This record gives sequence, C-alpha cells and structure tokens, in this order.
Amino acid sequence: MADRFTIPTTFTYEQNPIPSEDVNANFQYVIDALMELAVDAIGTVPPDEPVAGMIWMDTNYAPPLRRIYYDSTWVWNGPYFATVATVPTNPNTGAICLFTDLDTVKVYDGASWVTTGVDGGTP
Repeated sequence: MADRFTIPTTFTYEQNPIPSEDVNANFQYVIDALMELAVDAIGTVPPDEPVAGMIWMDTNYAPPLRRIYYDSTWVWNGPYFATVATVPTNPNTGAICLFTDLDTVKVYDGASWVTTGVDGGTP
C-alpha cells in the first residue's frame, strides 16, 4: 500500500520537471516542521523549564490531553471526553468536557463545571 503522503508524479515549474521524490521529500519537511510547531513535548511528565505558551501532550490520559503552560501552571482547555472520576486536573476557563457517565457536556467557568444544556439523550 502506498504512503498516503507520497505524490506519484512529476511536476513542472517554469518549464523544468521536478521529480516526485523531491516534492515528497520537501512535503515531509513541511509535515515535520508543523508537528514541531504543534507540540513541544509528549509524555507522562511535563518538560523541564517550561515557558509561557509551551504545549505538552500529557499521556497520563487516554486519549492524551493537550496542556498549555500558562501563568506558571499546565492548564488544558478541552474539549475532552471523561467521567466525573477521570476528568483531568487544571482546566482552563472555557474548557469543554463531555462527561460520558452523565451524558452531559459541561464548561469550566473558572471555579466549577457548568452544564451547557447539551445532553446525550435521544434527539
């Protein structure tokens, strides 16, 4: 099966053919660069010496939780699927969580989880 990022053709730019291998190699550089911009660290512990705005994918949760270093704390702003017992710590104001055990979507208002009026009932 072909790689989904492989472009199996030759391109032309200003009358010059460009082999697909060159296009694919450059495309991979772009993908790698975007991944580096998207996440600064992945793992069960946050990176050492964080700076404001740094992003950490916290793999203590399944699926992993995206956390942002803000105001000297690792916070998350959802959305996330969890139960009351497994909701991640340090939500940011405005974080969204679908509580699967309650069939309810809640928003964190900075102090507590507030029900949005959206539930998992039948339409």
